[in-house]
Amino acid sequence: MRANFDDTFDATIEQTVASIQQLTATVQNNAANARQGLELAQATSDLANSGGEVMKEVVTKSYLTIRQSDGTLALRPPWMADEDAARMRVVLKP
Repeated sequence: MRANFDDTFDATIEQTVASIQQLTATVQNNAANARQGLELAQATSDLANSGGEVMKEVVTKSYLTIRQSDGTLALRPPWMADEDAARMRVVLKP
């Protein structure tokens, strides 16, 4: 009877150790995946910021600056007709 108990106890301990080892491997894998996800998110954020800066520069350089009679500056894209620009003009202080 004692031998049967010892065998059962030993088997239970072995199963517990195997479960803990499997759980440890899963946690380590999840941590590695989380680090990789963080790195990818940071790279994506950096690219988005850099793309935003490029777009800002392109838009800024593509607009024509016109000094109006009251001394203010007006911006309009070169492809916009003058009459449309007059209605939609962004006016800047001189």
